[in-house]
Amino acid sequence: MDQLFHSTSEIQYEKTLLFSTVMMLMNEVVLKSVPSLNRAYLLHQEEILVSVRALYDKVNGLETGVSRELVTDGFRHLSPVVDKLGGKHVPVLAGFRTMYLDGNHFAATERRLKGLRNKTAGPLSGQALALYDQEYGMIRDVVPCEDGHTQERALLGPILEQIRLKDCIVADRNFCVVSFLAGIASRNGNFVIRHHGNLKCRSAVGTLKFKGSTETGDVFEQVIMIDQKTSGTKLKLRRITVKLKTKTRDGETEIHILTNLKKKDATAIQVSELYRKRWRIEGVFQELKQSLRCEIDTLAYPKAAVFAFYLAVKAYNAVSLVRAALRSVHGESAVEELSWYHMCSETSTGWTGMEIAVEAMDWSRLIDGLTDASYAKLLRELVGRMKLPKYKRSRRGPKKSRPSRDASDGPHVSTARILADQNVKKPNITKQ
Repeated sequence: MDQLFHSTSEIQYEKTLLFSTVMMLMNEVVLKSVPSLNRAYLLHQEEILVSVRALYDKVNGLETGVSRELVTDGFRHLSPVVDKLGGKHVPVLAGFRTMYLDGNHFAATERRLKGLRNKTAGPLSGQALALYDQEYGMIRDVVPCEDGHTQERALLGPILEQIRLKDCIVADRNFCVVSFLAGIASRNGNFVIRHHGNLKCRSAVGTLKFKGSTETGDVFEQVIMIDQKTSGTKLKLRRITVKLKTKTRDGETEIHILTNLKKKDATAIQVSELYRKRWRIEGVFQELKQSLRCEIDTLAYPKAAVFAFYLAVKAYNAVSLVRAALRSVHGESAVEELSWYHMCSETSTGWTGMEIAVEAMDWSRLIDGLTDASYAKLLRELVGRMKLPKYKRSRRGPKKSRPSRDASDGPHVSTARILADQNVKKPNITKQ
């Protein structure tokens, strides 16, 4: 980690406080082992030769490029191990590297900074644009932004730079921008992106044809031409329309999806199902918020908030490696029934004890110098001892409609009296 900092940092430098030490302290907060960075500092104060003020100054000024490299460097090291494990997910689109793209705006922080104290609006400390690799089940890159009000479309440049042949980007309508669509196509990539209503520079080329039905609705297809005269961009695309059986939360009865995938690579039904699976990246953000502390409301400085989010993503990818090892031993269906929350909860509760019981050099002797194949073998041995029922997911049933509430009872009611009244009303059932 210190080498990564030296090779990536452009302004900050290390003297007494090493980057690896800062990362260790923040990790304890992200993993929920301690409630705050200050508490982590107090627990390790004897080992750290700087003041708590110096620690916060270091975190608050940490360059976002260093934070981003934490994730990309981690993915570069973890993905070959997943390959050796044989633990990748089955591709959702055969022959393509499918990646889901979405943004996450950080939750509002406390108003600890002087300029925020007289504001009634919630202060946003930043956002991030994440690229999730479907086969590896990991986030391969996150584009940081310190400005919480910046439009996500402004962050698409670094994403475009990574597109290569046989890539397929799946994203929501917020990323339906002509320049982005054309950029993907120019790099021989593909996309499945929901059509935004503001994209008007189009005309129908073919007729609307019925292609079949799915669980969500009837699927239709039409060929359209995108012709943006200001940029000279022309794109011939397939426009997939799904007439929904149930309205969306916005009250829409149909959705439209744009793609440059050829019909021989994906039918209209496959395209509609591919877009439907984009919820997976939203599920990742939910896991980061529920199982880890990716958004710390006491960190008001944008660089510090970005750093915490990236460490949470790095931890998410580490747990994803464990899940890949589990898939290679127990099969994908068994792993799908495991709870992220239970796995991360066990990690957070055991982290502090492991730090006390096991010296850092013992970890080094265990894994340093291992090839990817040897590391994969070690992981298989370890996960083979895990008792999967301890981590079984609890499936929630369908949501019930909210009943009307009686406001005539006043501000409070007695739960005990309500339960007693219900028991009285129940009929007596005797065994015959």
